[in-house]
Amino acid sequence: MLSKLMMLRNHTSHVMRRSCVIGCVDFPSRRVFSSGSENDENEDHNIRRTMTRKSQNASDLFDMISAGEGQISRQAFATSMRQIGLENLVTLQRSLARGELSRTSSSVAAVNVPFSDEVNAKRTPIGTLLANRFGITFEVAVSKIFPAGFGWQYASCIAEAQLGFSADSAQFALCTGVGDGLGVMIGHITYYALKKAVTGDEGIDVGAQAQTGLLLGSAAFCSGTVWQPTVDMLTASGMSFTQVATGTTMICGLAFYAGLRLFRLVYGKGLGMTGVEENSYSNLKADALLSLSIGGATGAFVGTDVSFGDGNWLRPLVGIEDGVADLPGAATAGASTAMGFLAFQTCQNVVEKEGKNWVD
Repeated sequence: MLSKLMMLRNHTSHVMRRSCVIGCVDFPSRRVFSSGSENDENEDHNIRRTMTRKSQNASDLFDMISAGEGQISRQAFATSMRQIGLENLVTLQRSLARGELSRTSSSVAAVNVPFSDEVNAKRTPIGTLLANRFGITFEVAVSKIFPAGFGWQYASCIAEAQLGFSADSAQFALCTGVGDGLGVMIGHITYYALKKAVTGDEGIDVGAQAQTGLLLGSAAFCSGTVWQPTVDMLTASGMSFTQVATGTTMICGLAFYAGLRLFRLVYGKGLGMTGVEENSYSNLKADALLSLSIGGATGAFVGTDVSFGDGNWLRPLVGIEDGVADLPGAATAGASTAMGFLAFQTCQNVVEKEGKNWVD
């Protein structure tokens, strides 16, 4: 519903109001909203309610215009949009979380800065802001990014040594994509299950987190599947290690982003999973910024390939040399993806303004 409300911003800009008074008249079949002048004529039957800029709860807004049965008429919707005004819609939109990995969930998110006072409003101290951002950054790196690299590398060992797939085959690419996706999904679910068990935080819904893990794992499957073909293609074109890593960052980041948008449509809208937000303009931006850091993880993962020789300047840190056992090699791969993610996300954490970062 909220995304539909925001689509009407241009149509409601001429009726921006600091507050609005909405009156409603009960009819047998529906509730029709009226203007203040009509309220005067039907005072005995009207319920006067005020929605100001401080209203930040989507449920409150819906209750004001619904017919009490989870439905609203076209006339009631249009009338309400004219009276609510742009300020209230923008404030309401800003009160919702921008993604599943944001610091607050959509059910508890709140805006502390009134719309009209945003420029001069008191900001979160920079130390607190950075602490919050890096807290979530490390949480994501440990619970999802490291398991992603670990899962991809371990799956490659199974695909090549046990299943006999060559590294340039489609079967190999699919196997590694599955390993990548499973690593992310299992890591995410396990982390939140343990966090709830240790902290006793009843606000953690493990079932919803399982759905979020499925979303992230599905997107990781996309980026993990295209990683090896991308590296092979760019290497075959004669590119240097740095060029291959850069190209991989862009291509795999786009693959992850496309996967997020696709599976939001499938899981959120199609299957109605409560742990997956449907596609919206707000999480479109958050998904894009997250995908940028995921791209950084896949770019650093190229550093595990020692075939670039001395041109691989990440080799001393994360190069997987011949003869390394499967588990240590997988751990090194996980460290490489975590390192790349942290590097890219650190730049976002330091540069982006408050409220613009996907982790805020």
